[in-house]
This record gives sequence, C-alpha cells and structure tokens, in this order.
Amino acid sequence: MLAPRALLATALALSVTPTLGCRTTRASEAADVVDSDYKGAPLPVELSKARDAADLCPERAACKEAVGDWIARCEDAEPEDDDGEVGEACFVAGFMSRIVAGPAYQGDAAGLAAQILAMHDRACQRGHADGCAWASSLRLFSGDDLDKAVRDAETGCAAGSGAACSMLGRALLRDEATRERGEATLAEMCSRDFGQACGDLAHLYRAGTYLRESINDAVHYAERGCALEDGSSCAAFAALVYNFESLADLGPRALDAAGLACERGHATSCATASVLYDLHRDDPAVEGWDDDRMIATLDWGCTELEGPSACVLLGILHESGLGESLPANYQRAAELHQWACEHGDDEGCLRFGVVLSNSSDQNQAEFGRRLVVELCKEGYGPACVLLPPEMR
Repeated sequence: MLAPRALLATALALSVTPTLGCRTTRASEAADVVDSDYKGAPLPVELSKARDAADLCPERAACKEAVGDWIARCEDAEPEDDDGEVGEACFVAGFMSRIVAGPAYQGDAAGLAAQILAMHDRACQRGHADGCAWASSLRLFSGDDLDKAVRDAETGCAAGSGAACSMLGRALLRDEATRERGEATLAEMCSRDFGQACGDLAHLYRAGTYLRESINDAVHYAERGCALEDGSSCAAFAALVYNFESLADLGPRALDAAGLACERGHATSCATASVLYDLHRDDPAVEGWDDDRMIATLDWGCTELEGPSACVLLGILHESGLGESLPANYQRAAELHQWACEHGDDEGCLRFGVVLSNSSDQNQAEFGRRLVVELCKEGYGPACVLLPPEMR
C-alpha cells in the first residue's frame, strides 16, 4: 500500500476554469473608452468587478433553499415588472442553479445547461449586463451559436460588465483574424485591475491553444490577477507552480494563492493547497498553515465544493491518520474514495480498491483487488504499478 505522503504528491490532476459573474450594470451607466493606442475591442470607461461563487453563494445549502424562489421570480415575471429587479432575479437564479448542481452533477447536464442559459437570456433581455456575459459564456464554451455568443458579449460589455468584456476578448481569440484584438482586449482589462481578465490570460498562455504557449506570461498574469484576489487567477498560479519544478521557489506564495482560490469556490485548488502545504511545510516562508488547516481545506473542497480530488486526498489522510489532527478511519476513507470514484475520479477508484483489498472481509478484499485489476486493464497506469507483472 502506498504511503499517504507519496500519494499526496502524485494524486492530483489539475484542471481550473474561470468563474464569471459581477454586479448589475445598466447600459445607461456605460461610457466609451478613448485611447488612440488601444487596439482591442471598444471598452467602457467603467467596468464592474466580477462576483464569483463565494459572493453569490457562500454556502450551497443556503443557496439550495433559496434558488427555487429566485427561479420563480424570474419565470413568473410580467412584462410590466421592473427590468432591473427581473434581470437580477434571472441572473441570480441561473448562477445559483449552477452552483447548487455542483461540479459533480450527474443528472441531465444538457437539460440543466439549457435551463441556466434560458434564465441568463431573460436577464440579458431585461438589460442585465452580467446576464449577457453568462449567456455568452455558455454559448462560447459549448460551441453553439458563436455569433450569438459574440453579440451577447458585445451587449453586456457595452453596458459595463467586465465579465462580458472578458468573454468578448475570448470570443475574438477564436478567429485568427481578430485574435490580436482579443489578446489586446484582455491585456487592457487586466491592466485596469480587472482580475478575471488576468486569469483568462494566464489560462490561455498556459494552454497555448489560441495564444502562444508561454509559462512566463501565464505566471505573470496569474500573479497579477491573484494580487487582485481573483479566484481563477489564484487557482491558475497555484496550478502552474505545482506543475512546473522550475517554479518550486514560489511554493509558499502558491500555497496562499491556492488557499484563497479554494475559499473563492475553486474545488481543485483545495486539493492543490494540501499538496503544496505538504511539499513546503518545513519552509520558513510558510505562515498560517498547519495540519488542521490543511484538513479543513480538504474537507471544504470535498463536502462543500464537491471536488473529487479533495475527497481523494482527504480519504488518503483518513487511511493512516495524521497525528492528533486526524485519527485513522478506514471506513471514512472508503466512503470518500467511493464517492470520488462514482463521480469519475480514477484515483478515487484506485484508492477505493486498495482500501477494500486490505479489508478483513474476504468478499470486500476480493472486490477491491478486482477493481484494481480492472482499472489496470482500462489503461490507468498507477493501478498497474500496484499489481504483480502476471496480473497486468
């Protein structure tokens, strides 16, 4: 059986995505930017800052109770009702619906996405700039009706939504003819302290799909956005430091960034924080972290944010315990690994099989061994490593 510390350093598969959303902005509040040197899309002088999950939905349980009322206020609105109130209701209803469903949602994903898009469309139609941003986002990332995605982004951006302007920049990147304008748009917004744009650039330079791959640029923009307390930027910065050994000296700063991203609703960053803490726990530059905080961070990422990687790492700690901070509890470890496995995490399936294979119950032990063998047959390398050659 692998040691918990070894798994903490290898179990994490990082994937981070930006979170959109910001306060209501009306079209009448917007003003055109005037800058003869600027080569990007037209931007308002004032941009509203983004709200993320921690702003609109700090506790999923409370949002779960409230979301039905917000949906009803959106769907039951009459034409004569105040546009601002209806637009905000529809925006919040769509935003909350996504958060309440969670990243581990296993229902009708297409149906849920259509429902959320309909609410953001209603918000946009009522003049809610951030509703336009979210409608654009859903269309842009699904690939459905990209022309409409651009129009939604332009509408929201003109009305002062920073999230919509960010989406407009990303939409322009899709076409090689407008790619330079898209990059300039995001860079301008980042320079104006719109943290989400900095995070967008960090992810784009890291991926190297629409922009050149540049780790240096990715780190630069991620750090800038994280300094502005943008959760997506902090998540990107932590992921970069974790994935590139050449950035190891930034570990303590990345640890704090991961902690902030976790607090802002980025589940994978909760797992990243625990790994970075484990790697740098003896670094004198690490402050404010101990085993109790690491455990609490993983618990938040697992139970509140439903992040499978956080559940797996928390389960690993439960396997052998962690001093006085966490007693060993194989039953709880198995539950956490099983949940992660059922929600598509291969490492969770592997750890579930390993825990069961050590059970005193022969039926459970046999099931656990078969699970590891099946994972190996399906091509999951870490499972093969645990098996003798004749069983691979």
